[in-house]
Amino acid sequence: MRASFLKFTGAGILILVLNQNLSGETFGQNKIINQQFSWQVAVSSHFQIYYYPAAENIPPLAQKYLQESYENIYRYLPINRAETFPVFLYFGPNDFEQTNIADIGEGTAGVTEGIKNRLVVGHQGSRRHLRYVLTHELTHEFEFSVLLSGFWRSARLLKLYLYPNWLMEGLAEYSAGEIDPYDREMYLRDMVANNRIIPLTHLHNFSHLLPHQITPAYKESEMLIRFIASEYGEEALFRLLQNWRAAFDSNTVLRATLGLDLETLEFKFREFLQEKYNSQNDVFDSLQNYQRLLNFKNRYPQFSESPVFSPDGQKLYFLSDVSGINEIYEYDFISKQVQPIVGRKNLCQLTSINRDYPNLAVSGDGNYLTFVAQENQQDFIFLYNRRTKNLEKINLAQQFYSLRNPIFTPDGHSLIFSAMSRIGHNIYKYNLRDQTLTCLVGDDYDNIQPAISPDGQTLVYASERPDGSGNYFYQLYQLNLTGNHQPEKIGELAGDQNFPAFSPDGQMLIFVAPNQKKIRNLYAYNLATKNLSVLTNVRGGIFEPAFSADGRWLALSIFANGEKNIYRIEWEKLNQQIQPATLTSRISSVDELIYPQKSGYPYRFRFSTDLFFPFFYYSSLDGLLLASYWQGSDLLGNHQLSTYLAYASGSDYLNAQVQYAILSWRTPVYLTVAAQRYFRDWTMTDQYQNILAQLYSAYPLNRYQRLEFIVGAIWEKETLSDQIFRDTRQDVLGIGYVLDTTIRQYLEINSGNQLRLSSYFSLENFGGNYRYQSYSLNWQKYQPLSFQNVLILRNYFKLNCDRDAPLISLGGYEKISGIPTDKISSERIYIFGLEYRQILLANINYYMWYLFPDFFFKTLSAGIFTDIGTAPPADRLFPQASDWHGDWGLNLRCYTFILQTFPFVLELRYARPLEEGPEIWYFLFGAPF
Repeated sequence: MRASFLKFTGAGILILVLNQNLSGETFGQNKIINQQFSWQVAVSSHFQIYYYPAAENIPPLAQKYLQESYENIYRYLPINRAETFPVFLYFGPNDFEQTNIADIGEGTAGVTEGIKNRLVVGHQGSRRHLRYVLTHELTHEFEFSVLLSGFWRSARLLKLYLYPNWLMEGLAEYSAGEIDPYDREMYLRDMVANNRIIPLTHLHNFSHLLPHQITPAYKESEMLIRFIASEYGEEALFRLLQNWRAAFDSNTVLRATLGLDLETLEFKFREFLQEKYNSQNDVFDSLQNYQRLLNFKNRYPQFSESPVFSPDGQKLYFLSDVSGINEIYEYDFISKQVQPIVGRKNLCQLTSINRDYPNLAVSGDGNYLTFVAQENQQDFIFLYNRRTKNLEKINLAQQFYSLRNPIFTPDGHSLIFSAMSRIGHNIYKYNLRDQTLTCLVGDDYDNIQPAISPDGQTLVYASERPDGSGNYFYQLYQLNLTGNHQPEKIGELAGDQNFPAFSPDGQMLIFVAPNQKKIRNLYAYNLATKNLSVLTNVRGGIFEPAFSADGRWLALSIFANGEKNIYRIEWEKLNQQIQPATLTSRISSVDELIYPQKSGYPYRFRFSTDLFFPFFYYSSLDGLLLASYWQGSDLLGNHQLSTYLAYASGSDYLNAQVQYAILSWRTPVYLTVAAQRYFRDWTMTDQYQNILAQLYSAYPLNRYQRLEFIVGAIWEKETLSDQIFRDTRQDVLGIGYVLDTTIRQYLEINSGNQLRLSSYFSLENFGGNYRYQSYSLNWQKYQPLSFQNVLILRNYFKLNCDRDAPLISLGGYEKISGIPTDKISSERIYIFGLEYRQILLANINYYMWYLFPDFFFKTLSAGIFTDIGTAPPADRLFPQASDWHGDWGLNLRCYTFILQTFPFVLELRYARPLEEGPEIWYFLFGAPF
């Protein structure tokens, strides 16, 4: 889960500083909306639950979990709130990512925003996970009730960036953590053992953290709050929030609440962690007993998962995000080489490979791999042909909202997979020959991770069931496929049982379950004798075991030192160190909400203010100074309206803008009307005025490609001593194509392409008096040379033509840096650039807290570049040798974060022209590419 309540004020507030022109030539990837939801509302004593037909079975569950969580959280955060909390339920991650209430990234499970106090959750099939996310997000609602209540909420929203995440997210995890404690124990034990505890000064916000550090940050913050509650009492948690309301820094709050500063608190907290997780009595398996197959030379944490052997045992396939996105890799046991086979090169065929593991299987003949990937906010099962290297898509998106865990049947004729239906996932069989679909397991529990016996007669899967405590755990069930049989429970251990896999002889079933220390380890269950054995005792955790076809080897994904890597071990060696384990009998309770009631009334459109920032000043000398920003939206975020006004009567300055956006369609629409009036000189004789009316829209073909459209009119008027010497009207039409497949391993782009083709026309057909045409191409290719360096190729072409076409400068930091902006210009230019960029420091982690705004320096890279370009005169069709110009230079780029939240690039650039001329230095806030 990635709950991030700080995102939602940013879009509105930053527009005060960054007034983006929608027609600007920007890149970026797209949001896909392919559904229009028919919302209903169910009301309870504290909540308004919004849902649509696909999610109609979820509100009774949500009401139950929310009410239980409300009573628990109120125990230590006793707020006074009369209004109900609006809660929005989406069915599956693909629907959830289409919401306009907040900016949802991949992997996010829930968000709470402070503007309208909306709680938004994407149900993923698991009831325990739903309860966990609702509890976490509801805690944020309690926090906002303390911190944002009172006069002028908009001003209080600005202060949200000053509240530390170790407090805000720590409290939310404290409320929800015991619902699912296994990740917390895994991450914290690993962090203590490997000296990877994140300093509290680095946990003000989590945006700057490295890949796979965010979840550990949540868990560390949770344990910090648990430590405070145990040492100073739960009542101290409420006092922390109350004291933060009137303060601006952690030390002031901590001294007033706990009697110590942040440094002392961290010292005590680290002592507590060492005592809890570094016991001398703990003895764990050494990973030296396992053969680590991968050695990625990467500076950032990575997860490699879902290993599967080829039938001949010569290759291993697995998923890894080492490049910055999830890709399928092939490891050759003979050559020891590893290479990606599906991923970056397929981005226009699929958006992303899903992370619901295990998500990779190989057919019995070794010809095909199968996995689930997302395309345009829908899940598809893909088949990868190892021989032809082609991808084939199986379209089941109309039947199911979410797909996961596909495997082949032993004969290779069918696929078995999990798909989300009424509440959770059920298990289905899809015949690849006649394309028929059969439901094998159909109920309202969450049934995932199917495994099939070598003879094809027995199906084993993990099913989430209630226990006597009111929580849910995954238990293994088996189903005989040869007749009309009912699923049978295999037995239980305390906690989840996941990732079942059959041995090739069909006699043994292995799976993963937590031991008494809540550490996920490997267990073996003898199907004939019913005996259970524990095979491992690792410190971190084991995931997704897989046998080789001959039964000799076992591949595992093991978490250690902040990463998941692929290991293998001989089965006989592992089988020799087994320890007996006992099956426990846990009482299961009957879930009264398996068939929930359906009720609600239709959603009614409501529009209200989000933000309002006024400024007013008057003096007899300067006159009236007025500035204001206002933003409003409907409850779903589909309609957004903003206004900006700045006026100074003394200098007759006016700047006004109104923008209306419709975001509920796949093609968003932005309508902007703006006006400016000001004097260009101190004597107030040269006055400039303009009025802009603009309609912009973009149609996303997929996440990486879009078509852009813009139509508008611009009136410009300039007077000198009350005499008009310029009065123009431009009627503008523009179209463009944008491709952006760039990937960031962390902050710097390390691979991909950016392409923009644009054309703009100013026409006289509708009353305009300004005529020109503009055509441009901007292409940048990022070719990775290793995990630390990249080669960047750039091609830029622009042509302006017709009567009023403006000239284009060849120089400047965005073009040829070694040439001054005003030196060379023409109606057409072409530039080719080449840059080698090397990361020098991948994780600086220097926090300059003593300045405001603070800077958190993260990465430093250096580059050497050269550019060559031409700007021939209009009367010359082909450029001559004298028309070509160029430069070479060096740059240093530093990525930093302001308030540990907003990424900011600082670049120092030195450029020298190839011909005679002075060298030029640039210091840039925000790099051009």
